[in-house]
Amino acid sequence: MANPVRGQKRDQLFYVALSSGNIKYGFKTKDDPAGMSVSALQTQLGWHPVTTDAVVFGVNRPKPARFAKVLSTGRTFSGYAGDAFWGVARQNDWRLAQQPHILEQTAQVKSIVAVPLPAMKNSQISGVDPIMLYGWLMRKDDIAAYGSALTFLGIQLINTSAELARTVLGCNSPKPGRARKRAGAAPAGSFSSFYDISKLNDIRSDNNWSILSQALP
Repeated sequence: MANPVRGQKRDQLFYVALSSGNIKYGFKTKDDPAGMSVSALQTQLGWHPVTTDAVVFGVNRPKPARFAKVLSTGRTFSGYAGDAFWGVARQNDWRLAQQPHILEQTAQVKSIVAVPLPAMKNSQISGVDPIMLYGWLMRKDDIAAYGSALTFLGIQLINTSAELARTVLGCNSPKPGRARKRAGAAPAGSFSSFYDISKLNDIRSDNNWSILSQALP
């Protein structure tokens, strides 16, 4: 599955589709299980080589289930499975090894808020992703206190199951940038958070705000 490079295996990038296919969960592997071909992983677990930019890496939630299989060599191999491939995996002697990590809006003190993920084209940021949202937890009293700041940065409260299905927490790549409101600007006190990349020019032109970090591909 991996080509040797100076005696080492090269990282291979794959993804599996979650929920309705809105989220493509990316991962890398150096593993090369004897008797387990890439085509078998594709047909039995739903692995896809990363040939598209709309893939997220380093996501904490949601995270796909892992399935394990004992190979003819006696070795056990485990890997992520796409949500639509559980039945196919079990038909091919895979067993559920780890339950998926589901994203739910259940916190009492905090809620999930989000901005659109940066869109990628040829591994470069090219605007706003039309589907996926970058989410994080925010205290409900902060949401109430900084409502105007959230609106200015393009931050939205995740309210519906459809919005939740498009949201990822803890995503490393791509990742939106952060901005900070200077201390003393209304409401009182400094405030920093992620921002919608389409709001970048508005943030730069407002003297009350400064850019802490740029969006990352």
